[in-house]
Amino acid sequence: MNDVENLIKSLKILFITVLLFTSITNFYSCATKPPVNNRGSSTIKNPKYYYKLGLAHLESGELSQAIYYLKKAYQLNNNDIDIVNALGIAYARAGEKEKAKSLFLKALRINPNKGETYTNLGVLLASEGKYDDALRYFQKAVSLDEYKNRDKAFFNIALVYKRKGNFNLFEEYLKKTITFNPYFARAYILLGDYYLKNKRYIDAYDIYLTALNMGIDLSEIYFGLGKSLYFLNNYKRSKYYLKKALRMSKQAILKHQIEMFLDKIRKRSSIKNEERTNIVNENFFIKKPVEPKVEKKDEIVKNTVSKKPLQEVKPKYRSYFTEDKKKKKKIVRYGYKKRKYKIPKVKFKYYLQVGLFSNYENAFKLYTRLRALGVKSKIIKYKVGNKHYYKVIVGYFKSSSKAKKFKEEVLAPKDPYFKRAIIKYEK
Repeated sequence: MNDVENLIKSLKILFITVLLFTSITNFYSCATKPPVNNRGSSTIKNPKYYYKLGLAHLESGELSQAIYYLKKAYQLNNNDIDIVNALGIAYARAGEKEKAKSLFLKALRINPNKGETYTNLGVLLASEGKYDDALRYFQKAVSLDEYKNRDKAFFNIALVYKRKGNFNLFEEYLKKTITFNPYFARAYILLGDYYLKNKRYIDAYDIYLTALNMGIDLSEIYFGLGKSLYFLNNYKRSKYYLKKALRMSKQAILKHQIEMFLDKIRKRSSIKNEERTNIVNENFFIKKPVEPKVEKKDEIVKNTVSKKPLQEVKPKYRSYFTEDKKKKKKIVRYGYKKRKYKIPKVKFKYYLQVGLFSNYENAFKLYTRLRALGVKSKIIKYKVGNKHYYKVIVGYFKSSSKAKKFKEEVLAPKDPYFKRAIIKYEK
């Protein structure tokens, strides 16, 4: 009887445990759904909840859903500057520019020191063709010390100057964009295309190679390198980068452009091969010009047209047949040596930027903190526009991988703050 009673007790405990488990699982499954009232409408009154939902739809391009949720967030809290800005961006992308403008102006009244609002308003005005007004707002955003995304404002300023036809300032502000954010891929691509258009092939090669060294692995970067090397007559290396760009590209237009350059390289290589095999044609060889009688036999004859001395090219030997036996004759060609354009190798010195400050005192505090931890550092002063900035750096390193290793193995264990150190370089 004792065994039977124990069995019944154990079955009861098991039954209660199963019921408890099912109730817990049902609780968690229902918790993911937003609570609704008797009419079926949501009872959530947290504006951040709708704000995050709206942002998710905005990033995925679903504008109607984004506006719906952001409007709900705005109705619950119309003084939250992030909600006002996000709703303004959604309206601007949907083409309702007047609504977007009124929201951005309201965001400025809420907080006049928010750089994102000035940038958003500047982008809207630039899309309407009001470039001078847009520049004013972009410059205001850049002047704010609290604005973290200065690189975006500089990039927008560059685009406005391009529209206005001022290409010197377009180039200058693209360089500033890369200075503030060395991982801004679009700035590298636009600057490289500008150099190619103006036949500054070395500069284009340099900027695309810099982007590649920073880890920007895009088909547009490889295509730019291929084009630069093509115009620098380095067809073998150009073909390598163009094929790599073709494999990575997913855009039909870009693939077509890459294939056009590859066809040009194939045509050039076929012409070169035909010239190499055509050894029967006597016109292929450059004949020695008739030398006038001079006293010194070894003196090099001067070309009367170019007024530059002819240089003896490396002699070639060609076999020819006579009646009695085979001989080899030395054929000397006179002309100018072909100079192969050597592409300079860009050398970089890498360092870790631990901090960037607008005043020297804060930079010196971080410098002394690093020194106390046994890390050698430097304070470098530089000027952007009319303002001076101070950056605290650690380095230099021979490669970006060594700089990364130093940050992860030396700096980060000393203080988690140093995980935010940025890897940069100097030529």
